[in-house]
Amino acid sequence: MATYQRISGFNIKSLATDPSNLVEGEIWFNSTSGTLKTAPLVAAAFASGTALPSVRWSTTGTGIKTAAFIFGGATGPAAPTFLNTTFEGDGTAWTAGGTNPLTRINQFGVGTQTATIGGGGYTEPGGNTAVANTYNGTSWTGITSTPYVTKGAGAAGTTTAALVYGSDVPGSDNQASNSWNGSSWIAEGTMSTSFQNGGSGGPTETTAFATGSIQPDPAASNRFETYNGTSWASGPTLNTPMYQGRGFGSSTECLSIGGYNKITGVERFNGTAWATAPSLGTGRKQFASSNSDASGVASGWVGGGADGPSAVEEYTAAAVGAKTITTS
Repeated sequence: MATYQRISGFNIKSLATDPSNLVEGEIWFNSTSGTLKTAPLVAAAFASGTALPSVRWSTTGTGIKTAAFIFGGATGPAAPTFLNTTFEGDGTAWTAGGTNPLTRINQFGVGTQTATIGGGGYTEPGGNTAVANTYNGTSWTGITSTPYVTKGAGAAGTTTAALVYGSDVPGSDNQASNSWNGSSWIAEGTMSTSFQNGGSGGPTETTAFATGSIQPDPAASNRFETYNGTSWASGPTLNTPMYQGRGFGSSTECLSIGGYNKITGVERFNGTAWATAPSLGTGRKQFASSNSDASGVASGWVGGGADGPSAVEEYTAAAVGAKTITTS
C-alpha cells in the first residue's frame, strides 16, 4: 500500500503542539491530542459576536474586535432618544465606559479603545456642532473644536495624528479635510467629491480612505478616494453605489460594508480593484464599525444600526488554519 512518504517523499512530522506558522497544505501528527492534522485555507467570513447592551443607530465605533469602543447614537429612528453612553468590548462582553460629553448621533471617531478622538454630530434641539473630545479608556477630555461643524464626517489616524474629512451639513465644508496634531487643527487637501456618512478609516492620517456617500442629501455613490498626507486621489470605483455604510482597513486594503437600505453586501479592495466579499449576516445602515487595524482587513467588527439591530458581527479574513483529518 502506498504511504505518504512514498507519494510525497517526506515523512509526516510528529509534533507535541500545532505549528505556530502554518503553511497551506502542511500535514502533521499532534502527539498530544493523538490526531492527524492539516492546514487548509479558511475562507473569510463575518460571524455573530456578543450583541450590544442596547439598541443604537447612527452610533460611532473605534478600536479592534478584541478591544472595541462604541459611543453616541440614538434609540430611534422613530422619536429617538439621543445617547451619551459608551461601551467597551473585549470580544466576549461589553462593559460601560465613561459618559460621552456629546449626546449626539453621527459623530466622527477614530483610534483605539483607550485612545479615541471623537466629535461633531447632531442632536435635537441644538443642531450640529464642531465640538471634539478625546477618550483615554476612562474619561473624556475636551480639545479644540474642528474648524467647521460636522455630522457623519470620516476619520482616520490616532489621537495625536488624526484626519477628519467631509460633513453631512448643507453649506458646510463637505469636501474639506483637517488634521489634528495633538494640539491644533490644520487644513489639509480637498476631496475630489463631497463626502458624508459613508465608509472611512485608516490606521494613520496618510492612509485614509472614503467610500460611497456624497452630499447633498444622503446620496448613493460608487466613489472611492484615498489620501496620501498631501492630496486626495480618486481610485477604482465600487461595484455597487452605497451610502450610510461603513468600512475599515486602509487606503491600500479595505472593506466597504452594508449601507442603505440595510443591505448585507460587502466589497473588498485589494490594492488594485474592488470585488465581492463575504456578506453580513444582518443587513444594516448607520452602524458602528472598527477602524483601527494596522494589519489592514485581517479582522474587524460592526454593530448596531438603524431600525433596531443590537447585533454585532466580527470579521476574520481568509487565513491558513489547523484542521483535524477525519474519515468523514
